[in-house]
Amino acid sequence: MKKFVTSTAFVISLLSFKSDNSLLLRLNEGQTIKYSNQLLTNGYSDEALTTGIFRGELLFNQSVTITKSTNEGYEAEIKLLRMKFKQENPRWSIDYDSDRKDAIPEGRGGMMAMFMSSLLQETYKFELTKTGKVTKRPKIQTPDGSDFAAGFSNIFIELPGKPVRIGDSWINEITFRNSKFQIMYTVAGVVNGLLELDTEVVGDETSPPGKTYIDPASGLLVKSEFETLNKQYNQMTGTDAFVKTKVVIQLLP
Repeated sequence: MKKFVTSTAFVISLLSFKSDNSLLLRLNEGQTIKYSNQLLTNGYSDEALTTGIFRGELLFNQSVTITKSTNEGYEAEIKLLRMKFKQENPRWSIDYDSDRKDAIPEGRGGMMAMFMSSLLQETYKFELTKTGKVTKRPKIQTPDGSDFAAGFSNIFIELPGKPVRIGDSWINEITFRNSKFQIMYTVAGVVNGLLELDTEVVGDETSPPGKTYIDPASGLLVKSEFETLNKQYNQMTGTDAFVKTKVVIQLLP
């Protein structure tokens, strides 16, 4: 993992397109943005990743509408547009996609599918600061006991709130169901007008850095993609599993 670095390089003038150059959220009341969030997981019984024991995919698309803007931050409403949940393991499997209008299966998979389907009927309220820190959100408990709504706010990277330079780093935490990641972002430069960040999972020394792109004018996440490999206790087998996870979050047209 990289150490924290504060470069003495010049401040990049394109970072915010504002006079103070601070990296902040700059959104407008009534503004609506859409995002796709995807989590791909593969579990293996060996560190060489040769014997698979489970795999899954969680995807949800969401629209975010800014309902109020104040000096301190924003209030927003989030509506889910699509839910996809795929899981294969020795005990059960499910393949649900709200876009396919599948029939709800029986058993545990059916419970999860019914839960996913019910989320599409609701609108959820969030509050966040100008730096993107979520200060209020609903708690939505899944049938397996995890807080599903925690993942809704992954689209908001908590920003430094000050000018940044090449080499500057900061850490965020993102959550998908039962998986939490501490992410270190390091400013790499400006690409096609977007702020490019090297993206690393804290504590993962094996996975290559991913990339995250932020629109410096608005502070909005445009795309973030990274992988991580860690060891987790597998309750199904009573042994450790080596879990490879890929996360892709991106702004939708």
